[in-house]
Order: sequence, then C-alpha cells, then structure tokens
Amino acid sequence: MKLCFAPMEGITGYVFRNAYAACYGGVDAFYTPFLSNPVLNQIELHDILPENNRGIRLIPQILANRPENFRSIAETLKDYGYPEVNLNLGCPSGTVVAKQRGSGALREPKELERLLDGIFSTSPLPVSVKCRIGISSENEWEDILDVLLRFPMKELIVHPRLQKEFYRGEVHLSAFRTVYERLCGEESFPDRSTRIPLIYNGDICTPEDYRKLVTDFPKIDGVMLGRGLLRDPELAEKIRREDAHGKTRYANAGIDPELAEKIRREDAHGKTRYANAGIDPELAEKIRREDGRSRYANVGIEPEPAVRGEDRSCGLREGKEADGAGAMSAVEDGCGNVPVGNRNDRLRHFLELLYDGYRQEMTREGPALMKLKELWSYLQVYIGKDAKAMRPLWKVKTLAEYRDVVNMLLP
Repeated sequence: MKLCFAPMEGITGYVFRNAYAACYGGVDAFYTPFLSNPVLNQIELHDILPENNRGIRLIPQILANRPENFRSIAETLKDYGYPEVNLNLGCPSGTVVAKQRGSGALREPKELERLLDGIFSTSPLPVSVKCRIGISSENEWEDILDVLLRFPMKELIVHPRLQKEFYRGEVHLSAFRTVYERLCGEESFPDRSTRIPLIYNGDICTPEDYRKLVTDFPKIDGVMLGRGLLRDPELAEKIRREDAHGKTRYANAGIDPELAEKIRREDAHGKTRYANAGIDPELAEKIRREDGRSRYANVGIEPEPAVRGEDRSCGLREGKEADGAGAMSAVEDGCGNVPVGNRNDRLRHFLELLYDGYRQEMTREGPALMKLKELWSYLQVYIGKDAKAMRPLWKVKTLAEYRDVVNMLLP
C-alpha cells in the first residue's frame, strides 16, 4: 500500500520534509505545498530545488486556473528533473476558491472540463489530481467525477469533503465509494493496467482508522496522510508494521499471504452487502461464517485455514526502545526498513532539526516561531499534554525561550 504525506501550506516545506525523513519512516512520497506563480518566486524555487530534497521522493503540486500557467510551472519543474506533477483541485481557502482555483475549479463541471483539457493536452509531465467532491453538496460529485475520469491522469487522490466543510465534520464515504466502484470494480477495468490508481485522503489518524478504511475499500492503491502524521509522526511506521505483522502471521500459520488478502476482500464485500440490506450485525456475522466456510470450500480452499485467514486482530508489533539518545534499530515492514527508537529522543531530534533548519532559512525569529507553534498544535496530542501544560509554549517570543519550554515538555 502506498503511503503519501499530504501537502500542508506553511508546514510541510523542505525543512520539515528533510527533518521528518531523517527521523521517521514509512512514507513513500511527499507532496509540496502548492506552487502558484507561473514564474516561481524565491520561496517556491527554494522549496523544490533538488539539493534541498535529497533522498526524498517529492511530487510538486501546482495550483492554477489557466492551462498556460500550469504548463509554465510544469516546464520549470521538468527542467529540474521532476518526472511528474500534481494538480490541486482541493484547497478550500476562500481566497483561493474566489479565483476558481483549488476546489473552486469544481463549481462548474463544463469549466472544469475546459481547464483539464488544456492542462492534459499541453503539460510536459504526467499529471495526477488531488480533489474534493464538490462545493456545497455531495450531489455535485457524480458530474465532477464524470469529467475527471475522461482524462489520463497518473492517479486520482480524493478527499471526500466539500469545499464549504473545510476540515470539519465527517468525511463522505458514500461519495468515495462511488469513485471506488468506478475505478476498482472488476467489471469497470478488467485490464487493471489501464485503470487510474485511486488514493484516499482524509481523517486517517490512527492505525485503526487505516485498518477500517482498507477493510471497507480493500482495492485502493494508497492512502494520503496529513494531520494524522502531524499528531503522530510514527503513524506511517505503525501502519507498515501492522501490515507486515499481518502478512507474517498468515505465513507462519501456513496461509499464503495473497490468499489471505483475497479472503479479507471477500469478507469486506460481505460486510458491506449485509449492512446495505439492513441485516442485524450479529446475524450478519453468523452468515459470514457460514458463507466463508461454503465459499472457500467451493473454490478449493480448506475452510479451516480460510477462517484463520479472516482473523484481523493484528496487534501492533512494538519496536524495542533503543538505549541512548537518538539510537535507532530497524524492523522489517515488508516494504523496506523503518526506524524504531526511543519515542521522546526521536521527537527531540526531529524538533532540533526543525529548529536549526528554520534558523538557517529565515532571517527573523517570528516566522520560525510561528511554524514551530503551528506544528505543536498537533504534537500536543502525541505527547499527551493538556492546555495548561502547553500554555508556556504559546507565550514564548524568542527561539531561546522556545527551546527552554520544549526541554520542559520533553524531559
């Protein structure tokens, strides 16, 4: 499963990306905060320079409402060696939407089609799209989706919220299911090589959130993590360990991991089918058990291994805490090694790298403090501090004061 770090304006610039990649693992790709100037300004240029992003798979994101502006930015990125770009159709900011950019481009499907036609016919690089499901009503999604799927995008990243919702309320999983069925259904794309890869984005903040998502939508190609990774920098690693632990458990029990995955997909399909029919969950569980024994036996799968395969109680395999500050060990996750070490030591090292990076990047302390405080509005969840404990941090006015308070928060 591909795991991506979502672009977050004001937070996930190159200083953050480098610090994060040095201290935490599990992320396959990072996306830049959107680039919007046809001729990149110094801040945008600095953010995408290859020498500022060594060892990181970085996908630049472009915000544009005119094909020629998109092409101009994409040509610059191609000159710097980037192999692909992403189009932002998701930003909900009022100032962005007012210019028909970001999710504002979704307001009129015909205008959206004209924009996409111009972009895809002239872009010098393959284009992926990150979008929301409409402006003010979920009913807008079908028409928007019809337009999107006419174009040969590299992948489609869907955040199933409306522009007016910003980041509030529940995600609209029924809208995501609409695109899921169109892109991941066997009848839609018998030849999977021609299918547009589908990435989910929105409210994945714990391994449990991830597990529920991939149970309900087992054929998605990836998950984009945003605020969840800010609240828990280890989230991608935890997901990788859980995935690897599940594969290892089935293999140790003599169950082929690919077979186990097929069984889980069938189980997920069954759960959805029974729920949609208004069947009581306990009754549905009995039906699933009987269905499983019959279905697996009918296709030549021994019922007993199949039942073992449907066990989804994949507890996290905790990594050993390392001795010594910043010490790291490694655990195989099935997709490569991810670092596992002392929680506070790792966080402290991450924050030190951010502190040093912002001091070098910025001439004034104020902007650096603003970035660090914004990150801490998420990290306070990770370290379990209440509002009273965090109050001294919000009051600091210098970087020296900031460092003193952080040392108190992370003794």
